[in-house]
Amino acid sequence: MVQETEIDGELDRNAVRAAFIAARTAGRSPVACYRAGVELWQRMHPDYALEYAALEAVGIILELRFAELENSAVCGAGAEGACR
Repeated sequence: MVQETEIDGELDRNAVRAAFIAARTAGRSPVACYRAGVELWQRMHPDYALEYAALEAVGIILELRFAELENSAVCGAGAEGACR
């Protein structure tokens, strides 16, 4: 059975990813894109210290970026059907 806190945690992580992607899509600087994720995490978790909020949000964003880079490496290798 999935715990409610696990669901909430994944929703929070998805929200940070979405904030980063929205900022990037809007053409904001890389710093502003990461800041969008950090600021959202801070709003969702006001009891967290700024440093901890930043570590959490940046970690989530780096996981996203790593996955994107892995996908682009597979796409660049000519693997048909592997790219979205």
